[in-house]
Amino acid sequence: MKAERFRQAPPKTGRPTVTISRWKHFLTVFLSLIAVATAALLPPALSRVRDQFSLPGVHLESAVPVTLEPDAALSLKEKLALICRMRQESSRMITSARELSKDEAAAVWESAKPELELMIKCGAFPAEYDFSLSAATQLTLVVYTDTEDLSQSVSIWNLSLAAPEGASDHYLSLSLDAETGRILEYSFTLPYDSSISIDSDEDAPYLLPLWENTAKGFGEYLGIDCQLNAASSSSPLEFSSKDKKIRYALYGDGVTDMRIILF
Repeated sequence: MKAERFRQAPPKTGRPTVTISRWKHFLTVFLSLIAVATAALLPPALSRVRDQFSLPGVHLESAVPVTLEPDAALSLKEKLALICRMRQESSRMITSARELSKDEAAAVWESAKPELELMIKCGAFPAEYDFSLSAATQLTLVVYTDTEDLSQSVSIWNLSLAAPEGASDHYLSLSLDAETGRILEYSFTLPYDSSISIDSDEDAPYLLPLWENTAKGFGEYLGIDCQLNAASSSSPLEFSSKDKKIRYALYGDGVTDMRIILF
């Protein structure tokens, strides 16, 4: 009976018995939580301490103001050279166009008349053209942009004029630099005169001095020292700047019709 009494389980006291293995488990979990918290909080704390030593205070320093200058505008000669270059290499050219109102066309026409007067004085436009018989019919804003350098662009007004219905047949087309108002290209047709019979090819020897004077006068108007193509003996007459970057072609007889364009 004694042996059996000693082998009986100890009496319950109402409190759970915690074994050593369970204590080890709790201790492992607790230490893991501390390690995770330390890994998360220690780097920011060290960073703040490092900043306190390296940046003990706020320092104010005076700075020199920087002014950003806009891209310099192209000169008239640079614009003409750009148009020629893009027309020679059409893959480099982006063109966008927008048609404007008749009121805007009329305003551009009024601003173009003094330019034509200057061209007449230079010998680049016929004095016989009657401005009063021309009315603006269409105005288009065309922007040429170089794909290889998008900062290189030219805005052009393309202005078409015609005589009012019932009036003499005057036709004029102008391309003007939208920034300066300078005429860059033009073509005209004067009223038909049966007493004048001109063939641009057959009469070329007689017309050549007129073409040359017109080319030189237009170059003077634009501020270009023109160089005539000596090989030109018939229309079109070609003339250019000395560096060949600006090239013009002159078509027509120069008396009843003429067209001067960049190429």
